[in-house]
Amino acid sequence: MAKLGQLMLQKGKWGGKTILPETWVSESTKMHVTPERTKSKEGLGYGYLWWIPTSTTRAFEGSYLMNGNFGQFVLCLPAIDTVIVHRRAVTDEFAVARNLGKTNYEPTKVNVAEFLQIAEMAAAALS
Repeated sequence: MAKLGQLMLQKGKWGGKTILPETWVSESTKMHVTPERTKSKEGLGYGYLWWIPTSTTRAFEGSYLMNGNFGQFVLCLPAIDTVIVHRRAVTDEFAVARNLGKTNYEPTKVNVAEFLQIAEMAAAALS
């Protein structure tokens, strides 16, 4: 997860090679759908597969976010050259059982508002 965030932060380049076109990185991480249209409680806009935070802190300028199931997040903060990852550990057995409809159990999740609050504190400490 962190490597994907780092790849995006590096404008699609890895080890001196272009993996993704820089134009795609730029276009996909721009806001195309406003928070009003996404109806996001957290004020998130949307790019192409990326959520766009609207925090006004300097560290969050140009930021973009992946939001996965069970509270998994990748937040890219280009203004401070940082990627913040939150990974929720669920076992493969649970994931397979859930995907096959063999369980309705929902483990405790970190929601996006909680994650962004923690990320803002971490970014403030880093900048």
